Amino acid sequence: MKGTARRWSLAGLAGLPIAFLAVGIWMERGGVGPSAGAPPPPRVEAADLDAGAVELGWPLMSVTLAPDDLHDPRTGILANPEERGREWERRGTLEYYDEGELQFASDVGVRVHGGSSRLTSPIQSFRLYFREEYGAEQFAPGVIFDASADPIDRLVAHNDLRTRFRRQARPERAESDRAYWHFVNPLAYDLATRIGAVAPQTKPARFFLNGAFLGVYVLTEYVTIPEFFESRFGYGQFSADEAAMTALSRWLDESGESLTMARAAEQVDLENLTRWFLSVLFAGTGDPFQGPGQFYDATRASGGWFWVNWDMDLSFRRAGVNMFERLRDQPGERRRGRRPSEPRARLMTHLLANDAEYRRFFMTRFEAMLNHQLTPEFLDERFAHYEQIALDYEVESVAYLEMLREFLDRRAGILWAQTAQQLGTGAPVQCIIEAPDGGVLIDGVHVEGAFAGRYFPNTMIEVALPETDGRPRGWFVNGERVASPDGILRLRLERDVAIEVVPS
Repeated sequence: MKGTARRWSLAGLAGLPIAFLAVGIWMERGGVGPSAGAPPPPRVEAADLDAGAVELGWPLMSVTLAPDDLHDPRTGILANPEERGREWERRGTLEYYDEGELQFASDVGVRVHGGSSRLTSPIQSFRLYFREEYGAEQFAPGVIFDASADPIDRLVAHNDLRTRFRRQARPERAESDRAYWHFVNPLAYDLATRIGAVAPQTKPARFFLNGAFLGVYVLTEYVTIPEFFESRFGYGQFSADEAAMTALSRWLDESGESLTMARAAEQVDLENLTRWFLSVLFAGTGDPFQGPGQFYDATRASGGWFWVNWDMDLSFRRAGVNMFERLRDQPGERRRGRRPSEPRARLMTHLLANDAEYRRFFMTRFEAMLNHQLTPEFLDERFAHYEQIALDYEVESVAYLEMLREFLDRRAGILWAQTAQQLGTGAPVQCIIEAPDGGVLIDGVHVEGAFAGRYFPNTMIEVALPETDGRPRGWFVNGERVASPDGILRLRLERDVAIEVVPS
């Protein structure tokens, strides 16, 4: 049996040590490891499983390795955190609990995961590999994420520990000024997918290593080819070749000032690129050019290059950060991005500055993001969701929540001012609509209740009643009746307006 996804109730077993439970899991698998009869890695004797958290239904992951595989000065992965590759993968055993039951158990390959955090973080992140030689070839389908993430043949257990100092201007920063941030990647990915970008799924869970509680981690699906894309798009003819990306970068350089939106679209999925840019623009992501990020879809006739949002854990730090300045790529200045082949900053800088068609395209997507996608109601719901997880899962420090709340409250207003200045549009205009029962359609988006949106000057909008509302009615704009024989109000926004439906 390649792993087990049986659901074991912990009723009556909550007080038992993890060693007892783990041996039971191993016996259930017939004692089969990478070779017949091989014992599982040794476990910490009588370790605390945090049975209270399990009984409450909180997700919990426990990973166990032989102590030498962690701490041996020559071969241990924690003793050598900067080492990478298959030779620094060690066999361990994983157990995953949720909803009060054991959901999945298997031996896995374990590596340290991360970039600079390998040296700067007090606890490590891990990458977990599911292989036939260990047991299960994938995490149990449908257990940790929804079906669009399956099959999961590797999983990241991210330590979810990032810091920010409360008073940025202090020359000497005391430890008391340090705030630990949590669930930054999950929230940033939620915002990215809300506006149509591509991002992995995540799930917070309490994490144990050899019986020691390391904190609340974030479990994240890893972007693998072709599995990650087959599950989402239904096919998997993708690549992430660095030489091909270098060729794309060279093509952009050679195009120079002649590069237009139409020409760029021959190579790049501009819809995807714009949604990636908007996601890091709103989140204020400090290091947006993370990988694995760029991918090429060989099945597309044009626009094959696109990006997946990844590692956005340096987001939400300063509501006033100007990402246009951070991402602007100018001749003679240091190229933005870690790799010389990184094209996103160059593309966005050039098209926003030189192509009127793309600026209008960008403005439309920006308006949709702040008026219909990242609305105050959506942001409030996501904040409350992760705030409750932080409290329920007993995150030790929640001081960051106040700063996150301030960021989410202020960011849209700041972005409107920054974007209007960047594009030279003038101040945005406000559009207030009092929707009748059944709501209205604003540019095809169904809105109920009061709507208060902002738009760039001279934007054309369409307001209509849902088809189920019956015969068309007229409209009042700033108190004056406006004719609309087909029931659709088409209005160019040159000043602030208040729109009402003529009573039936």
